[in-house]
Amino acid sequence: MELVSKVWSSVAKRGLSSQIVLLPFKSQRLFCNEPLSSSNPLLKKLLQVPCSLIKTTLDSDDRSALKISQFSWDAIVAGLPFFPSEKAQLVLEWKLEKMLKENERDYDQYLNLMSLCAKIRNVSLAMHVFTSMEVHGIKPTTSVFNYLIHACLSSNDATMALSLFEIMESSEDYNPNAETYETFIIGFSSLGNAVVMKRWFAAKKAAGYSATLQTYEYLISGCIKARDFDGADKFYEEIMLTGIMPSESILENLLEGFCRRRRFSQVKEFLKSLLEVGQEIRVKMAEKIVRLYSEHGRVKEMEELLSTVQESGQVAVVSEDIEELGFLRN
Repeated sequence: MELVSKVWSSVAKRGLSSQIVLLPFKSQRLFCNEPLSSSNPLLKKLLQVPCSLIKTTLDSDDRSALKISQFSWDAIVAGLPFFPSEKAQLVLEWKLEKMLKENERDYDQYLNLMSLCAKIRNVSLAMHVFTSMEVHGIKPTTSVFNYLIHACLSSNDATMALSLFEIMESSEDYNPNAETYETFIIGFSSLGNAVVMKRWFAAKKAAGYSATLQTYEYLISGCIKARDFDGADKFYEEIMLTGIMPSESILENLLEGFCRRRRFSQVKEFLKSLLEVGQEIRVKMAEKIVRLYSEHGRVKEMEELLSTVQESGQVAVVSEDIEELGFLRN
């Protein structure tokens, strides 16, 4: 428990109580409204029973499935986004208790559980997984810390994430690695905090780690979310200089930046540059272009651009949502 005490002590020094503040998420379903539970009786049952019976239901199905090898944790994980947050927490608690009871020593199992905690934005449960590992003699690694940091940032708890990083810096056994910095970049990109995201990118480079394609994807995405369009342009220029082939995500976000700024000339040049290298113009990108030109009454220019796309040899199928605008979908 010494390591856990360090975490709480570090947080306390920042003027916070040991009670982690969670996002107001309890009364909502996590991602979707209607689960596809009909294909899995267990999921349907878990959705119907009260919270007090979640673990009992899982125990019952687990024991029955042992005889016929039908219990699928993967199926439960797939259905997790459809659960109310309290039930989702109980499901993951049940899994942790089962792992500890069976003396599970596979780090990947615990990392996966922490990842699921991040998915449901429950940093307190992720911390419980972390402390349970230590209590049962499973020593933390850099990867374990990285996953816990990810859970913190997913729950918008940057203070706890930073405290964990400071502990890693002072440790000889689980120093920060490239993935650690990447986790912070991804976290603050998702939060739309471009200023802090850039600081972590600078810290990553200062630590001797190079930017990857994924790094640039999140840097540009974070800049667009924060409306830091110049920052997005700068990172794209870096990509071009390093010779990294930009991904579809990068191209879409860059185009989004041009469209938000109403940079018609840049949109046109950008589109032509993609066609020149044989880049497929994806549906989302084309829809952004059509929306931009149509909203500002520049239909003729839009038609010229679309004709250029067609002349490049890209086959077209009518898209329902923009059919009236005459855009042809790939």
